[in-house]
Amino acid sequence: MIAAPEPPRPPHEGPVRILLVGKLAERRKEHFALVGALETLRERPFTLTVAGSSSTAIGTPDAANRDRLLAYPRDGLIGDRVTVLPDVPFDAMPALYRAHDLCVLPSRGEPLGTAPLEAMAHGAAALVSDECGSVDVIAEAERAGLAVGALFPAGDGAALTAALARFIDDPAGTRAMGETARRWTAEFLSPERFVARFREAAARAGVPADRLPAQASSAAT
Repeated sequence: MIAAPEPPRPPHEGPVRILLVGKLAERRKEHFALVGALETLRERPFTLTVAGSSSTAIGTPDAANRDRLLAYPRDGLIGDRVTVLPDVPFDAMPALYRAHDLCVLPSRGEPLGTAPLEAMAHGAAALVSDECGSVDVIAEAERAGLAVGALFPAGDGAALTAALARFIDDPAGTRAMGETARRWTAEFLSPERFVARFREAAARAGVPADRLPAQASSAAT
């Protein structure tokens, strides 16, 4: 749920700025699927930022994945265009999202994946695998005739590379898509829309109307 819509971004020129947000030691985030696809596209202009917790206090930690990511800007094929930011404070994330044009989440088995939704709310387009729960928001926008991002089959490197190429080759179109995403999430994830959907679901479950929130402010407190 988005409590208050973000204002439009100031104009930006230059290569597409790509962001992946995901725990560095969590291999299922598929950081290196994105890195590998961008290595294939290295003749094109872009930048990549990878941000995420460096902790291994997670369900299935992979410290080697984290360490490889942290070393990539120094040792990697496109390291000069990659920035890795471990442990970004929560209150610094809005500015990070606003500084990027495209948020990518190539995860496998991702129950939700909030980073693309948060990025969309701050004016970035989203590119996510079809194993991320957040695909539903992109699909809902598509059903409304709005382009806010793109989906690709999880684990399909060729499809990921092709999708990235389309975004990278059209910076203005990517940024326009991000603006559409900002406006769409302000509506689709608004408190009013959340309460309306909650009421509809509760009514289908047989909850009496007098036990349901009457307006958005009731659910937001």
